[in-house]
Amino acid sequence: MKNSKSINVHVEFLRIIACIMVIYNHTNERGFYRYVLDSCGSLIWTIDTMISICCKAGVPLFFMISGSNLLGKEETIGKTYSRIWRILICILVWSFFYNILDCYLSNEPIYYETILKSIISKDYWHLWYLYSYVLFILSLPLVRVFAKNLDDKLMVIILTISIITQEIIPIIEELFINISPNLKNPWFCSNIFLFPIVGYYIDKIVDIKRYNSKRIIIAWLLNAISLVLMELMEKNILSGAEDIMWNEKFLQAGQLINAIVLFITIKVLVNNNHLSQKNTNIIISVGGVTFGIYLLHILFLWKIPILMEALMKLEKFTRLGIYLSTIIVFILSGIVTFVVKKIPVLNRIV
Repeated sequence: MKNSKSINVHVEFLRIIACIMVIYNHTNERGFYRYVLDSCGSLIWTIDTMISICCKAGVPLFFMISGSNLLGKEETIGKTYSRIWRILICILVWSFFYNILDCYLSNEPIYYETILKSIISKDYWHLWYLYSYVLFILSLPLVRVFAKNLDDKLMVIILTISIITQEIIPIIEELFINISPNLKNPWFCSNIFLFPIVGYYIDKIVDIKRYNSKRIIIAWLLNAISLVLMELMEKNILSGAEDIMWNEKFLQAGQLINAIVLFITIKVLVNNNHLSQKNTNIIISVGGVTFGIYLLHILFLWKIPILMEALMKLEKFTRLGIYLSTIIVFILSGIVTFVVKKIPVLNRIV
C-alpha cells in the first residue's frame, strides 16, 4: 500500500462513491430505469427517479478526480502520453473479453476480426469511458495550460455558461421553444475539459477554509432545487408522450451541480474529521481497486447466469434488493480485482 500521507483520502472516498453510482447506472430496467414502470408522479416514482438522477454524477466525479490528480503535475508531454498505453491495452483486452463472453453466452461463433473491427468502430457498453479518457490524456498538455491560469472569475464564467447550456436551455426547450444548436454545448462542456477543470479548481485552487458550513448548506439547497427541477422535467417528458419509455435528457442535466456539491462535501467531511489509521487504510485500499471494479462490474451484474438469477430473486423480494445487488457486485468485483492486482502482468489491466 502507498503511504497514506501521500494520498488524498477524500479522493479515494469519492472514487468509491462514484464507482457505486456507475454500477447502479448500469442496472438498467432492474434499477436505474425501473421508474418507467412506476406510476408517474407517485411517491415510488419520485424516489426511483431521484436516485437515478443523483447517480448520474458518477462519471463526472471520476473526471473531476482525474483533473485534480493530473492537471497540476509537472511532467513532460512524453510522460503524459505514456499513460495512454495502459488504457489502450485495457480497451483491447476487456473489449475482447466481453465480446467473446457474449458470443459464448449466446452460442454464437467467435469472429476475432469482427470483434477487432468493432473495438475500433464502437465501444463496448461501459468501456466508452476508456475511449474518452484517451482523449482526456491527449488533451492534457493543453488543459494544463488553461489550469495554470485558472482563477475565480474564469471559473464563474465556465460554471455560468455550463449551467445555462446544460440545465436552463433544456428546460426552456422542454417548456417553451427550441433553441439553435449553435447556442448549445460549447466545447468546454465536454467530459474531457469541464469536469477535470472543475475538479482541479475545487481540490487544488480553492482553500478548504472557504467551504464553511453555511456555504455547504447553501450549496445543498441549490443542488436540491436543481435535482427537483430535473425530476419535474423528466415527469413532464414521460407524461407528455405515451411512446417514450425513458429519456436521459434530464436525468443527467443536473449532474454538474450535483457532482460539485458531492465533491466539496466529501472533501470537507473527510478532512475535518480525523479518521483512524485503520479507516484511512480501508478507504485507500478500496479506492485503489475501483478501476478494476469498473471494468469487472458488468461481468457480475449481467454475465454470470447463476449469480444474475440470485440477484434478481433478491430484487424481486424487496425494492431495496437492487441496492443490495449493487453493493454485492461492488464487493465481488473488488475481491477479484484485489486478487488480480497481486498477479504480475495481469495487474496492469485492472
